[in-house]
Amino acid sequence: MLNKLLIGISLILIAVSIAFDVNYFNYSTPIAHSQNSDITLSDFRGLKKIGQNLDGGNEFAFIETEIKKIKTASGYTVKALFHPSRSYVYKTNIIGGDKLLKHEVYHFHITEYIARKLRKELTEHKKDNIDIDNLLKEFKALENQMQMEYDEETYHSYYVGKQLSWQKKIDSLLYTLNEYK
Repeated sequence: MLNKLLIGISLILIAVSIAFDVNYFNYSTPIAHSQNSDITLSDFRGLKKIGQNLDGGNEFAFIETEIKKIKTASGYTVKALFHPSRSYVYKTNIIGGDKLLKHEVYHFHITEYIARKLRKELTEHKKDNIDIDNLLKEFKALENQMQMEYDEETYHSYYVGKQLSWQKKIDSLLYTLNEYK
């Protein structure tokens, strides 16, 4: 009896944790970076994490992005994706939501920049025998580092001057790799 109870509780806890990672109740398929201009805060459909705040504040959002490799007949395709059902806005009626959205979309731009760097690397070494999984892991580490620097230096968009500086920097970086769009 006790074993069945423990198994039941475990299954419920697993289901709850999965639901907080991906909102299956309001699921939306991932969005490619080419459609980033269509993203609004209402696309952030994930469930907010219990007890999470930003230094005591609740006017923030969290965007989940991914660099995904897809096997094709001629090699690999690399995509930068935004996951609406894993991204969330903590407080739905945020004052200054446009500023918040812009900050979050620039996280997506960072993901696209790293995806372009990876596309370039794959193009330049197309004939070489590359370990794509190790290369992807290396580029994801680079992306994570850049994402953290972006949030730390802009204090999640609260430092307006730093936010504008990062936007120019990211726009320039994307432009330098425009041929790998």
